[in-house]
Amino acid sequence: MATKTATDITSLEQALNGASRENRFKLTFVLPSGVSGDVRTLQILSRSTTIPGKNYGQIEIKHSGKTARIKGDEVTDATWTTEFLIPKDASKIYKAMEQWFNLIKDYKTNMEVYQLDITNKVVQKFVINGVWVQSLPGINWSTENENTIKSFEVTFSADKVSAAV
Repeated sequence: MATKTATDITSLEQALNGASRENRFKLTFVLPSGVSGDVRTLQILSRSTTIPGKNYGQIEIKHSGKTARIKGDEVTDATWTTEFLIPKDASKIYKAMEQWFNLIKDYKTNMEVYQLDITNKVVQKFVINGVWVQSLPGINWSTENENTIKSFEVTFSADKVSAAV
């Protein structure tokens, strides 16, 4: 019986191929012109992000009391959030996001999210096109969380997501 378990564990390890780690990612983007800020700092201070999902619309065709459903257009989830850690000088990162939020023209850019392995080698690259700041929440302060690094979430919107190696 022990042999079967060892075989199952070995098979699982091979199927996972080292397994993807949730905390191993890198986020990069170019800030639109009109926004001042250090992109490298924004990359380092990104605590979490989400790859927007996709789905297909559905077209219903009705005929003689029956309904046939066929695949419609691909739709990218409209919004997702990225959480940024706030350094001691909170105004730097928040100010860059606020400038981006206030842009009227040329406010879209592209974002890349890289999945990394345990040695920081890029395993997968996701390209998100037409990214812009949709929502910029206020920053809450509290005396109850003394041992927590402050963060805030920015809600982005995008036109399209694609995976590339």
